[in-house]
Formats: sequence, structure tokens, C-alpha cells
Amino acid sequence: MKTHKLFIWIIGLSLFIIAGCQTARDDEFDDIYNYRTDKILYPQNAKLRQIFTVESVESDKISGYVEEYEYDESGRIDRVSHPMYENGGKTGLLSYDLYKYNDKNLLEKIENYNLNLTEGFINIQNTTYTYDNSGKKIREQIDYPQTGNICKSEDIIYTYDNAHLTEKEYYECDELKSFILYNYNSKGENITEKTYGSDNTPFQIIRHTYRDGLNVKTEYFSAVNNEKTREINRIYDKNDNLVILTSNELMWYSDMSCYVLKYEYDK
Repeated sequence: MKTHKLFIWIIGLSLFIIAGCQTARDDEFDDIYNYRTDKILYPQNAKLRQIFTVESVESDKISGYVEEYEYDESGRIDRVSHPMYENGGKTGLLSYDLYKYNDKNLLEKIENYNLNLTEGFINIQNTTYTYDNSGKKIREQIDYPQTGNICKSEDIIYTYDNAHLTEKEYYECDELKSFILYNYNSKGENITEKTYGSDNTPFQIIRHTYRDGLNVKTEYFSAVNNEKTREINRIYDKNDNLVILTSNELMWYSDMSCYVLKYEYDK
């Protein structure tokens, strides 16, 4: 099942992520209202330039995974690179994504190129987006050009109720594998996501908490026993820029890791 496509950036993290659960200080998130920081400030609507992992909230030293963002003349994301870092220094380029747009200024395609030791960079994944007449995304098709299997693609179908996304369906080789149902509060904020298998059995519930319109906490639960399995906390600057994200794995048997992400923007 490919529901992990929702969190593809987490998959990338698994290549570099530090071991253990050294994330925020104990007092950093002792209150849900501690979602602002006075130590970091970027302009409003600042352009994101880099995301990287650090060993703790207090550290600014790059410890692993990095995304670097480049923009075109229209201010749209043009390229996202994933450099390799060692001891805080860049040692090479692991992969990069190229962003393509249609004549309506909507993202049409992302081409992913990964480093191959014998062939250089090869195109291993393409994601193509389809929209309705109002500009809402209704389909996401993921193709794997290098795959030798008969079935080389996956599809995600989006369903809406007016402006709100209500369901995502995940298909492999035209077969439904899983789907997610979304619920909203009176403010139009997505507060829960419930994931089901192809047999209509729920297996994961995600709950979001908001403050001042900002998603400050995301919690993952097993739909079988309502056991909490993961928690993500977010810190913003005073201009609503996300600057720190911590992810804590709560189950000892999980193959996921804990990590801290920091976000840097144009100043």
C-alpha cells in the first residue's frame, strides 16, 4: 500500500535521519500555546530557501537531510535539490526535482532525478497534476520511468464538497488500495483524517490542532485501539512562517525515527 505518498518528504528523511528521539526540550511544547518563537523572524510571506535536520531545537548545525529551493522569474518554485551533507558541510548532490507549470500558472508536473553511480542523474519518478475548471486539483498521477514492471504508475483521486477536500483515493494499477476521509471544523480547518484500507477497514486517524489559523500539532493514532503512535509539533515566527518542526515517534517497534527540521527563508 502506498499511503506513505502523503509523506514523501519523510521517506527522504529516512536516508539521513539521526537515530533516537532527541527533539525539543522538555519545556518547548509543555503548553500547546507555545507555538511562537521570538528568536527567529522572517518577513511575511517569505520564500522558503532551505529545510534541514538538526540534532535539537537549540542547534543550527545541519545533521542530515536537506532541501534547497530555487525559484523562477515569476516567483514559482523551479527546482528543489537534495544535497548530501557530512559534518555540516555539503559533499555532493543526491537528487533534485524540476517543477513545470501550465498556462494557467498551476503546477503541472514534478520530475524527480536521482543520482546513479554509473549513469549520472536519471529520471526515476514523475508526478503529473490535473485540475478542474475552478483550479482545484482532482488527480495526481505518479509514474516510474525506470520500472520494468507492467504497472508503472499510481493515481490519487481528489474529491471535494464545495471548497473542502473530503476524500483522497489511492490506486495502484487501477486497483483501489486505500482512501482518506477528511473532516473540518466551523472555521474550515481540517481537524481529522481517517485512513481506510481497500476493505473499508480504518487503520489510522490523524488529528490536527490549530492556533490563530496555524497547524501547531498533528497526532497520529491507530484506528484499531486509538493508541497514539506519533506526534508532530510546529513552531512559527511572528509573521506565521514555519521555522521548526519536531516529529516524535511514540512506538518502540516502529521503523520511523524522531527528528527536528528547521526552515530558512529569504530575509
